[in-house]
This record gives sequence, C-alpha cells and structure tokens, in this order.
Amino acid sequence: MNSQEYIEVAIKIAPFSEENAEIVTAEISELPFESFTMDDPYLKCYIQKERYDAQDLKVVLSGVEGMGFDIDFTADLMPAVNWNAVWESQFTPIVVDGKCTIKASFHEGLKKTRFNITIDPKMAFGTGHHQTTYMMCRALLQNEDAGKGKVVMDMGCGTAVLAILAAKMKAALENKAKKAAKEAEKKRKAEEKAAKEKAAKAAAANAPAQEQPAKKRKLTYKEQKELEQLEKDLESLAEEKAELEDKLNGGTLPYEELQKTSERIGQIMELTDEKEFRLLELYELM
Repeated sequence: MNSQEYIEVAIKIAPFSEENAEIVTAEISELPFESFTMDDPYLKCYIQKERYDAQDLKVVLSGVEGMGFDIDFTADLMPAVNWNAVWESQFTPIVVDGKCTIKASFHEGLKKTRFNITIDPKMAFGTGHHQTTYMMCRALLQNEDAGKGKVVMDMGCGTAVLAILAAKMKAALENKAKKAAKEAEKKRKAEEKAAKEKAAKAAAANAPAQEQPAKKRKLTYKEQKELEQLEKDLESLAEEKAELEDKLNGGTLPYEELQKTSERIGQIMELTDEKEFRLLELYELM
C-alpha cells in the first residue's frame, strides 16, 4: 500500500511569476523534493516526511536572495494517502466508437465491445485518455485493413495501447513478419538460382566443343624466380600488415599517424591481391 507521509512546502514568491518560480525550482532541485506545482503566489513542493530538513531548505533558498523577488515558506504535514488508490478511483473506462473498450481490472459489469483492453492505471504512465491516443484508436478502427498483416510500430508508447489494439486487429507480430520476409527472400533466391542453372545448361548445349586445356609445363628460369619472389613478397606484406593492425588496435596512435597507417594497410591489401593473382597464374602453368 502506497501511504507514505509527505510534507507540503508552500514557498510564497513576491512578486510571483512563472520565471521567478522556475528560478526557485532550479535552486532547490538539489534537495529530495519529488514534485512541484505553481499556485500563484506559491510554488508548492512535496517531499517525504523523513527526508525533509527545514534548515537545509533555508540554506538553499538563501541562494536566490537579491534576484529581484522576496520569498517565504511554510511547511505542513499532509495526511497519509494511497495515491495509486486515489488515481484509480478517478480513472474512468474509455469506449471508442462503441468498438473498443479500454478499462481497468476493477471496472466490472461493463458491456463488452469488439476489442477489449484491460490496463491497471498507475501514476507513472497513461491509460488511453490522452487525445492523441484516443484519436489514433479511432483511426485504427476506421481503417481496419490498413494494418492487417503488417508490422506496426507504436513510437513513444507508455502502456502501448495502440500497439495492443493493432495486435488485436491482426497486425503482424514482428517475428512472424520477419519469418515471412525470410521465406519470400528464400523463394526469390531459389527462383534466381533455377533461372541461372537453366541459362547455363542452354548455353552449354549451344556452345561449341571446348578446347582442351593447355598441357602443364615446367616454368622457365625467369618464371621460377618470379614465383619465388612473389612468395617472399606476400610473406613480407602479411607481416607488415599484422604489425600495422597491432598498432591500430593499441589505440595510442596520434591522428596523423593513424590516418597514414590505415592508408598503408589499404595499399598492402591491393598489392597482396595483385601478387596473389599473378602467383595463381604461375601455379596454373605448372
């Protein structure tokens, strides 16, 4: 049961203005007050009884002296109240166009509608009473086919009333939508593969007999020396690349050296590709 005792501190501000009240609020925000309300000429502040210290408040309020307005305050103990119970007692069910009911579990005897959403209200989040939520519920109900089978995102939701209603109206759950998308992609790839295989078979049937591959031979002296040098070069490039990557991963290089190192790694990768390609050509001759 939420029946914590609170102190209401009423700070009188003269002359009162919203700007002056905001200055005072900013100044006392370091104290453990939980909420503030403006009630001309007062700024009313609420704090748990055991956390209230009048002397601390006086010290903090001294910081606004000389700012063009005067302040004085009183503190009164508020009766213990179960604020959630009060909130619940003030919460009324919502019926949208006779099709959707948003209610709490303690609302009994209500006539059921086509879509029924049960939410127990608390002070921390909404329950569908906000105008935009109500209007979007109405929009969904008036366009039932718009969301069927589709992924719906309820941005900035609190209790997710709109998302719940969309789900009840057959919007796709995210995992089902992803599964459907994967199946469609799988089917597309299978069809694409089958088309390529069919085209390849047709090309093979119409192509002239392929020439026999050239016979293997012994490399010339020059080619053998080139192959040996390529192998050495590739080994050297791999070692240099590994050293440079270690430097990058160290996280201590200045910006200019970091940029040069990254560029050099790119150059090494290009050189490696070129030399590997030539090496394969020589291997093919052997």
